[in-house]
Amino acid sequence: MGKTKKGQKAKIEIVTQSRDVFNRRGIHITLGELASELGLGVSFITNHFRTKDHLIVAIADEFNTRNREIEQEFSDGGSVNLLSYARMFSTMMDNQFLHRCAIIAIFSFINAEKELFREIREHYPRSKDSVRLFVRSLVEAGYVEPSILQRKSYEVFAFQFVNLFMSWVTNHALFNVDKTYEEMKPIYLAGIMSSLRPFFTEKGKEAFDGLNFKKISQSGVSA
Repeated sequence: MGKTKKGQKAKIEIVTQSRDVFNRRGIHITLGELASELGLGVSFITNHFRTKDHLIVAIADEFNTRNREIEQEFSDGGSVNLLSYARMFSTMMDNQFLHRCAIIAIFSFINAEKELFREIREHYPRSKDSVRLFVRSLVEAGYVEPSILQRKSYEVFAFQFVNLFMSWVTNHALFNVDKTYEEMKPIYLAGIMSSLRPFFTEKGKEAFDGLNFKKISQSGVSA
């Protein structure tokens, strides 16, 4: 039992420390370079994670676990409104930023082993279901027109929303690298939620116009 716990603790530490190195140096460094950065032997890492892709998948799993926790925390919070969703998305963005190396790796999965492809196939259906529940709750609360749930309208909205929610990470790394996450986060958050704009009711428009994205976006994430 003690040996099992020790091994699990070592895996968690490798994931956490590797995540920070990948965030800082990029996902294209080799396992040898990673091991050197961490002060470990390559064999110590591969004893727990057979390849770099397996390690990145573990980081992605950590990201998805935390995202589910965030969803649960906010679903237990009571009434549905745009402000509560904006706060939830803000917290999710912090989680994305903390695990940005895994998101960038997944966006580059064409060049990766099948492990990353499996990660996408496993979690994408659940993400789609979460988006539909989010939209339906806003319709029921009177913030969004029911027309958003019509097949063609919903497919266009879901494409825009999911892509904005994920691609801001690579956008920041490529096009806004001279600005901090904290500077850009209110803009990204407003952009994500603006995908709802064509479907807002008068109640939705009023609520959206009253959102202070800079205040909502206040973040403790600095990794």
